[in-house]
Amino acid sequence: MMDIRRVMAHELPTQTYLAARQDWELYGPLTKHIVAFHDIYLHDGPMRLWAEVRRADAEPRRLMFLEFGAWHSPTARLGIGAAVRHE
Repeated sequence: MMDIRRVMAHELPTQTYLAARQDWELYGPLTKHIVAFHDIYLHDGPMRLWAEVRRADAEPRRLMFLEFGAWHSPTARLGIGAAVRHE
């Protein structure tokens, strides 16, 4: 059986706030290095959770936050947010 704590990264592909929050609460503590948040600029759920996670980690700084974005169309910006643990 695979030990999920050894997984290097896990992506949270959900688009509603509640589903994204549940994924973060389940996988966030279990993932060893990186948790990626999908659609942090396009959908309200992931965008809201991404902002909350960033605010919650203001003190003590346990995570480093990276954002990668691209325009899907003139009005839709896609984005991946990566929360990286640095120990």
